[in-house]
Amino acid sequence: MIRLIAMFVAALVVLIITAVIWQHLQYIKTRQTLVHDQQQLLYPSKTFHVLSYLELAPGVELLDAVRTLRNAVETQGHGYMVYAGKVVTSPLESAQLIERFGTAVQWDAVLLTQYDSREAFESFRATAVARKAMAQFSQSYSHGMRRPSSLNILMPQILLGIRIRQILSRTPSNLPFVQVDEAQFTESMRETRSRLLAEMDWGRDAILIANLIKNGSPEDIAADKKYGAKMFALMAEVGNGPMHLGEAVTLDLDTSFDSVALVYYPGVQYFHDMASSRFFTDILADKRIGDSQATITVPILHRL
Repeated sequence: MIRLIAMFVAALVVLIITAVIWQHLQYIKTRQTLVHDQQQLLYPSKTFHVLSYLELAPGVELLDAVRTLRNAVETQGHGYMVYAGKVVTSPLESAQLIERFGTAVQWDAVLLTQYDSREAFESFRATAVARKAMAQFSQSYSHGMRRPSSLNILMPQILLGIRIRQILSRTPSNLPFVQVDEAQFTESMRETRSRLLAEMDWGRDAILIANLIKNGSPEDIAADKKYGAKMFALMAEVGNGPMHLGEAVTLDLDTSFDSVALVYYPGVQYFHDMASSRFFTDILADKRIGDSQATITVPILHRL
């Protein structure tokens, strides 16, 4: 009996290790081949990430401008570009950014860049090379992020744990999505859907939503956790989820956010269908935050 128990435990351990390795490899494959995200898994604790929102100057071409900035960062900035995305739309506009800029800026690109340290970033953006590269953009906004490598490596395994629990408990699937009545859509929702589908070519396989998040009241936080739990359950089932999570660090304009999250969804059609579903509209009331900038992007780093 003891031998049988030992064999069962050993088989269970092997099964768990195999599942963890498989989940990690799937995460790497998705990140590199679909999102075209070049994040290293491990890096020193002083490493500093910067999330940048960019508006093109008149007459400047998107890929040329981002390519020039990437070259400047990677040759002079002691860093490298982790992710580059063309902006589709921003379903949530930060009240803080609207106040600072005087309007809701129509951003053209969102970039995530990694530097050796915050000091390396600050030194780089003070250089003539950086100023020349940034001259291609009429407006910009950057926010720092302390991105713990351990948390980000663990996140896919958390989703795996949720998925295993769903299977064992026979939790009903959220798929296929049941669509809500078209009459319930606001004009803003219709515009967002239209912009999404217009990016089918570049966003067929992946979109990444860049989020700057400021927490609300304790009641808001409690409600938002309910929303987050249901979204994580869906992500575990579908196989998408956060690619970058970290603590927000203010760099410009005296803004205040608590966290940064870049979340992958499997393409514009999927996100369109999800955002138009009864599942999403039913849980949306629980999404309560103090302030947020949520910007939908399609990957372009592989096009530079």
